[in-house]
Amino acid sequence: MKRCICSFNVPVAYNDDSPEAPHPVEPELFDAIERALDRQFGGYTDLGRRPGSWQGQKEVSAWYCVYVEPERIQVLRQIITEIGVKLGQKQMALEISAATSELIDIEPEEPGAPPPAKKLKKKKKDQKTSTPIVLWPEEEKP
Repeated sequence: MKRCICSFNVPVAYNDDSPEAPHPVEPELFDAIERALDRQFGGYTDLGRRPGSWQGQKEVSAWYCVYVEPERIQVLRQIITEIGVKLGQKQMALEISAATSELIDIEPEEPGAPPPAKKLKKKKKDQKTSTPIVLWPEEEKP
């Protein structure tokens, strides 16, 4: 199943007009965001915190990456909208990559069975032979 690669950021401090320094977003809110991403999309990647600016206002944001079926992007938009309302944001950014991703099954279907092998096409006479990629020597495999 093809999925879109989506990323978005969440400010780590509330965006309010108080004279005090912006107060940090509670860790429980980030926990709730991550639970929602797990529940709705089966997971997420926390890309870390990064500084940035919006209309001259400097802020640090937490960045997330989610793999979403194209027909469910509206669900992600709704989650991001709810986050923006909670944090007092005027806008929230959502990046939807034109590239698609896919999940590669690694585990065999039956315990102890090797993963299914795909049939390889015969090499044509004018094709070059490629060297297999070896991530680690046979004796160093985990």
